[in-house]
Amino acid sequence: MTGAYCSDERVYVERFGRRFLTVFNDSPERRTVTITLESGVPGKSKELVGGRRIAWRNRQATLTIDAEDVAVIEIESASR
Repeated sequence: MTGAYCSDERVYVERFGRRFLTVFNDSPERRTVTITLESGVPGKSKELVGGRRIAWRNRQATLTIDAEDVAVIEIESASR
């Protein structure tokens, strides 16, 4: 169970364990998307491929992904 979804049907989200999400842009264009977590309050997060910080607000984060590219997001629990 992913526990997260994307605002764009051409961008796919998968979960690996409790801490990692992959976000894959299957389209030939760069996309800006919103990822929504179904539950939990995320703490600090970082996109591991590009090294950028991910900011969550109300369990949502916005990121831009190049055409046919992937982002790997590491999510820390807010309770850590």
